[in-house]
Amino acid sequence: MLTASPFNHCGAMLDERRLLPGPLTEVKGVAGGRVLLPCDFDPPISNDSTHLVLFYHGGIGTPIYSVDARSVSVDRASHWAEESLGGRAYMKLDQSQRGLVLEEVQLEDEGDYRCRVDFLESPTRNIRIRLHVVVPPRSLTITTDYAPKSRVSRVAGPFPEGAEITLSCQVLGGHPRPQVTWWHEGSLLDDVSEVKTGQVTRNALSLPPLTRGDLNKTLTCQASNSDLTMPLSQAITIDMIYGPTWVGLETEGRGELRVGEGVARTVTCEAWGARPPAVIQWWLEGETLTHTTQVESGEVSRSTLTLVPEPRHHGLSLTCRASTPGLPHIALASSTKLAVLYWRRTETNDIHRGQVKNMTGTRPHMDMSSEGKASISVATTVPLLRSAQQERQMLRKKLMVLPQRDESSSSF
Repeated sequence: MLTASPFNHCGAMLDERRLLPGPLTEVKGVAGGRVLLPCDFDPPISNDSTHLVLFYHGGIGTPIYSVDARSVSVDRASHWAEESLGGRAYMKLDQSQRGLVLEEVQLEDEGDYRCRVDFLESPTRNIRIRLHVVVPPRSLTITTDYAPKSRVSRVAGPFPEGAEITLSCQVLGGHPRPQVTWWHEGSLLDDVSEVKTGQVTRNALSLPPLTRGDLNKTLTCQASNSDLTMPLSQAITIDMIYGPTWVGLETEGRGELRVGEGVARTVTCEAWGARPPAVIQWWLEGETLTHTTQVESGEVSRSTLTLVPEPRHHGLSLTCRASTPGLPHIALASSTKLAVLYWRRTETNDIHRGQVKNMTGTRPHMDMSSEGKASISVATTVPLLRSAQQERQMLRKKLMVLPQRDESSSSF
């Protein structure tokens, strides 16, 4: 039961000068929670009794709470509390735990308290209590020097291979000031905070040049200011982007790719080790080829080209180039020469009124130019696939051009 102030009770005002130094007990309480400020009420001797219990806060000479048992037992004593406590305080009289209980603890409650106990016969007892109020940090934000205005929620990056990045962990609030640390799989990386101003505490972690082994590495920033509360923490994962490590073009082990004239052929190119998977492009002697399809799996890309060769393609370079989106300057290429096998042909040009010896098994064909010059093509009826180089050699041996005909003879 709370009663009026006891200061002039029984005609005697309590004298602050009688509060002699006593043992110090340190207590921690979390803001918004409940805390017990311990005080031993029991008389030091068996035939004595407790008359008065007073609690003081800070250097104020008037008590903030009192228990008056001068005319009754302690369990029936009258209680009084300072209005500033707002009904948040009460005296706990249990044998196991005695003292002043503060509910909905506030930062303003922090400081030194004194518990004064007056007995009927024994000397006054003075007990000092120091209350530490813990206010957990309010928020934690992680940013990178690549995008300092963007908050990292779960994934940082992607960063290119070799990048040197700085992760900044900024914590707002907290009393006492929290310790901000960086961790990786239980190992402490950094416990030094570079910024401590006002309500802000910041720890910047500088990472060495990133390697492919840093992909999906988990880093955790943690802010803690007491063992009474769970640390405020956030884990992020490192994402990376890098180019292919190998690209290969199908060559059938010959160093060249043999294809037949007019016969559709599929050619495959693979690229490994790129994140995201590489984009593969095709060229034939600098000319872009578009009849392609691409599939991807993990860090592997496979592109298939459909090519319909022509004789003019013989000896040209077929190239596939693999590059990673976002890293166009990092690319690998693979090339091979085309060996085009085609229908056997014999040709001679610039024949003026010439004759062609008809070879067995051939069908001659001739076109006249506007200048009166004939272009003669002889094709075999049996399709023999040969390379262009072989055909040129055969042409020299088998094509026979006869002497010019007499002017009176009819032309072709």
